[in-house]
Amino acid sequence: MLGWLIYRAGRAKLGSGTAIGLMLLFLFNPAVLMDSAAWGQADSFFLVFLLLSILGASEQRFVRSAIFFALATLVKPQALIFTPVLLFAFYHHRAWKQLAVGALYGLGIFAVLAAPFFWNNGGIGGLIDLYKGTLSSYPYSTVNAFNLYALTDPLWASIDSMWLGITYRAWGFIFILVAVALAAYYSFKKDRKELSKSFFIGMVLITIVFVFGTKMHERYMYPALLLCLFTYIESRDRRFLTLFLGFTLTQYLNVGYTLAHLNAGNNPPSDGIVLVTAIANIALALYMLYVGYVVYVRKEIKPILPPAAAAEKYDADLELAEGMRPLPKSTSRIGLPKLQRKDWIWMLGITAVYAALALFHLGSAKAPETLWEPAASGESFVVDLGQSSQLERVNIFGGVGTGKFKLEFSQSPDTWSGPLDVNEDVGNVFIWKSQPLNVAARYVKLTVTSPGFTLNEMAFYEQGEAKHRFRSPALHLMVQLPKGASRPTCLMNNRSSRRIPGL
Repeated sequence: MLGWLIYRAGRAKLGSGTAIGLMLLFLFNPAVLMDSAAWGQADSFFLVFLLLSILGASEQRFVRSAIFFALATLVKPQALIFTPVLLFAFYHHRAWKQLAVGALYGLGIFAVLAAPFFWNNGGIGGLIDLYKGTLSSYPYSTVNAFNLYALTDPLWASIDSMWLGITYRAWGFIFILVAVALAAYYSFKKDRKELSKSFFIGMVLITIVFVFGTKMHERYMYPALLLCLFTYIESRDRRFLTLFLGFTLTQYLNVGYTLAHLNAGNNPPSDGIVLVTAIANIALALYMLYVGYVVYVRKEIKPILPPAAAAEKYDADLELAEGMRPLPKSTSRIGLPKLQRKDWIWMLGITAVYAALALFHLGSAKAPETLWEPAASGESFVVDLGQSSQLERVNIFGGVGTGKFKLEFSQSPDTWSGPLDVNEDVGNVFIWKSQPLNVAARYVKLTVTSPGFTLNEMAFYEQGEAKHRFRSPALHLMVQLPKGASRPTCLMNNRSSRRIPGL
């Protein structure tokens, strides 16, 4: 459906050949395939109704636009991000009657389609509660979206955490207002009644909200891909195809990297891929605002250059050939070009960016000072958790050395099951390594299979509400291993802060 809509719009504006090319760019786009075919998300279904709504607004079919907008909102509440697109279109054409009729039809269709699900489930109040719950859910700075807040804190940071003296919750509201203000600027600045720029206004809204807003999921940038193509169809400026390429790369990395980590049972870490993709998204957002200013305010269009004729190619080759001169025979050594000021600026800038990425969240300056270093295979100790717990994972902090050990689990200290082999490899030094467990146990037994490693700390996490937030686990049991000890000396339970004698 989306491919057909691209082809229909492109054929009317640019011709059949270009329309087919644009359609194929979207249908075989790796970011689109990652979101839909690989992950199985329904974003494309939602995008059909959203696109039909914006198409209706751009063609001044306001009632149809309102109906499709109601359907898009029914599929995904995130459609409300695009509300200013319709409001600006209605205002510029003073289509108050169409606004009233469209609102009536839209609300009626919304109510009819939602009624079967909420007739015996709270009615209108239940529907309102559902949307309120959806909009207030995920109270985190970013929910695996590689945006500004992936640079300021790890993913899934609490929305009430502070950045630059302001909570992330407040930053989210601020940038929603910024997104609406920027959309209004491009809408009201020139040619107010020219609604073909509705696609660009929608792209501004979703891009600014995704890159600078809070609570964003990795997939929320998906509509920008389609809006880039429609903006190019309407404006014929090739720079929007550059934005399409850029957003394709960042969206593919964001969704694909997140999906790979979720399949492994965890969330993406704040590593180089996340940080570079976040920086690229910020740069693309700023470039989008610049291109929009040049195209819609200054009216400077850069179309795709037509292919050169045969005569033009011949003249270019001849000019290149005439510029070639043999080197003087006396020249035995070619001197290196001198570095110019801009060369130094580029080198220093790249160095600064790399240093920021390399040093950001590099680690703490503090580490456990005691350790346990087994001398032979077969050495073991048993951890009593105090009660049976559904364990989600164990975090292990190792020191210098390589070796192997296994963890076994039980409800009693007599029989053991579910062995988990752990390798302490070269390079995994002074870092926390997480191993998923998903096992119910009271006792955990560690047995050395290959000595040579050192172990500083272990932390067991119970399954619960905080399973996605490592900072606030429901149960965090720490095994402290003093130097030279053959067994742990204590267990710490952070629920009661009482010390339990080790076994």
